[in-house]
Amino acid sequence: MDTSVPYPDVKVCASLCIGGAIRYEIRKGSGVDDAWILRNVCPNIGVDNHICRRTTSVLGRAIMWACFDPLTSSHVPQDIADRVKSQYSRICTLDPTLNPIRKVGLVVCGHEGQLFIDDLVVDKEDEAACSNDDPSRATGSDVTDLNMKRKRQSAELQAVLSQLSVLRKQNEVLTEELSIMKTHLSKKLKYMADTLNRIAAIPAQITRCVNLTSTNLPSSSSSTNENLTGDTDVQRSNRRAKLCRNPKSLYVLWNEYEFGVSGGSPAKFLEREIDRFTFYRRNVFWGLVVEMIRRGRSANKSFVKIYQVYDYKTSVTNIIKKLQEEKKNNFNRFL
Repeated sequence: MDTSVPYPDVKVCASLCIGGAIRYEIRKGSGVDDAWILRNVCPNIGVDNHICRRTTSVLGRAIMWACFDPLTSSHVPQDIADRVKSQYSRICTLDPTLNPIRKVGLVVCGHEGQLFIDDLVVDKEDEAACSNDDPSRATGSDVTDLNMKRKRQSAELQAVLSQLSVLRKQNEVLTEELSIMKTHLSKKLKYMADTLNRIAAIPAQITRCVNLTSTNLPSSSSSTNENLTGDTDVQRSNRRAKLCRNPKSLYVLWNEYEFGVSGGSPAKFLEREIDRFTFYRRNVFWGLVVEMIRRGRSANKSFVKIYQVYDYKTSVTNIIKKLQEEKKNNFNRFL
């Protein structure tokens, strides 16, 4: 039963077994166990410390089965057979005519260098016929029936082996599919994690709200409209022209270009003459992102690409300076 034995060696041993490979099993309710077998069936073998107790138990079961088998008991020395039967008669709880040890057929097969030894399930009628029929005293018809049963067992064994091979192939296919699915899910989860990290890195937009109270409302309708909008036309013009100071990330800088910050208008609608120096410097970044979007990238992926080149710890001011140098090469590293 050692699964570390090479499969070809076990296959040869199983082929040399007359009637097929078997193992000896203690019947339930017989009152016999391995310790009893070591003590009463083969005590002299168990004395030697160099012999494994499992090996002694296997040999002891075979000897005990031979002692109670009508056809094989003649091959066992008389003193051993008498000792085993007398000791068993003291604890016997089964039918006296029933052998306390039974044979169990084994299915020996291998797959990719791995050894598999499984029990062969046999009908109770076939088991009784194979164990109780005496070929030396059987008639011609009985021998024919016994041979037919053995052939049927051989056919069933081949069917079992065939089904086992099919199941193992299906198991290999399922294992491969699970591996592919695991890899696919891992990529998806990594993509989701990266997306969530990018979203978490985007600072929240702070909108300045105008507090309207009844005391601040003038009597005239024109002044009422001005207060409802927050400021006069001149103040609105100055507010639209003002760009945010010290943006902390490229996300804030792009948000200023697309939507505006602190209640201001989007930078893409501002005139170049208004806050011209700051607009010109930042427009290098905005123009690059617009071009990357035009070529098929999203805004977030464009920011990630820029951060990968200049590092996430680099300030927005330094990134803009480097982009101004990169503009001389037509942004070859990004487009």
